[in-house]
Amino acid sequence: MNSRKSSNDQASLTRNIRSELSLPKPFSRSTFKEQLKSLKSLTETEYKNNLAQLLSSYNSKDIGENSLFKSNTSFRSSDPGTKSSHLTLPTIRLPPKYGGSCKDPSPNGSNKTTEKTIEFLAPPKAKPSLRLSPIRSLKNIVIRAEFRSKPGKNRGTTRLYNQDRVKIVKGIHNVKGQYMFTVIDGHGSHGHHISQFIKKSFSNQIKQTFPAEPTPDSIKRTIEKALEHTTKDLNSQQFNLIFSGSTFTTIIIAGSTIICGNIGTCKAVMAQESDQWHASVLTADHSLNNPKERQRMISYNARILNSTDMYGFPSDIFFTNNENVPGLEITRSIGDKIGKFVGMNSVAEIKAWNVTANDRFLVLGTENLWKALSPIEAICIARLGWENNSADQSCEDLIAQAERKLKESVQIVEDLSVVVIFLSAN
Repeated sequence: MNSRKSSNDQASLTRNIRSELSLPKPFSRSTFKEQLKSLKSLTETEYKNNLAQLLSSYNSKDIGENSLFKSNTSFRSSDPGTKSSHLTLPTIRLPPKYGGSCKDPSPNGSNKTTEKTIEFLAPPKAKPSLRLSPIRSLKNIVIRAEFRSKPGKNRGTTRLYNQDRVKIVKGIHNVKGQYMFTVIDGHGSHGHHISQFIKKSFSNQIKQTFPAEPTPDSIKRTIEKALEHTTKDLNSQQFNLIFSGSTFTTIIIAGSTIICGNIGTCKAVMAQESDQWHASVLTADHSLNNPKERQRMISYNARILNSTDMYGFPSDIFFTNNENVPGLEITRSIGDKIGKFVGMNSVAEIKAWNVTANDRFLVLGTENLWKALSPIEAICIARLGWENNSADQSCEDLIAQAERKLKESVQIVEDLSVVVIFLSAN
């Protein structure tokens, strides 16, 4: 009797649940949990059917808004072959080069395999890099290049300003094998300002106007235009250019061609080796030691005397007809407006040089390096660094030897700057 009553109560409970499930009702989380508990006493088949009806009886919008499924409850099916109708895996796609397949064991345990195509997400694109490869390249003859610049001394005390400047540009227009090496020697009370301005202005002009297809003639025109633009801009600055100025030498290397331009007495010397070492000067000497320059100054009514300069070096110093000014040894410079009255100018002399198998290295130096060392002396001093494959050593040796020789003869040692460039024509 009791068992029949219990069975009737169970059937009545099932009918009540089904009648309740047939009516849509507002969502209540506590009520939903109680209804889930009441389903646990049913069989697995009845549980699945009643759970589906329970879920459908609620408004899906209410369920989403109340985050019904944000719980830690997990359901695990006892039948591994049963697929869930409520869960779908996201589709993962793979670009063509990442395509592939994997083999899964057959569910019945046989040795046969079934192939399933797997698609993967494409890897993210690399961020743009600022490191650029050369657009193109020429034959690169430069192995190494180093420079040193040292301020002068007055009776053992280092001077406040170094009026020399050095500028090196590698890969002009991002082309491997194109270089610019420049030394600038300022003088006068504003010499350090002038040399700094020339360094910045001239290099910018070269970078902007360098020809895409460099030839000796096109490079020569580029140097001339860059100097013309630099001189014009310098005259518009607030520097005192009456008794201050700068000399200048630049070397541009494009493949196996070297173009050298200079104003004044900074020199560039090529070291050559065959059966013995030779020194070939690539620059022109713009001083009164050059007969052509001397004659040009005389044609402008310059008065030339045999004398020595302020450092004790033998020198011919030119004057105007009636006054002992400007008193300079050089015949060309950028600035030095007072010298224009006796024939000074800022016109560069430009020469071309084709590198041969005998060319070993280049030495560029400001005026005082060459007052202390002759071209062949400089080559002999720098040669030890060449044999040790150290351009740095060559620079240090040249500065040290020049400084030592200047100290022996004068009390004032001017600024010293040098650039050493190792070459290979092979």
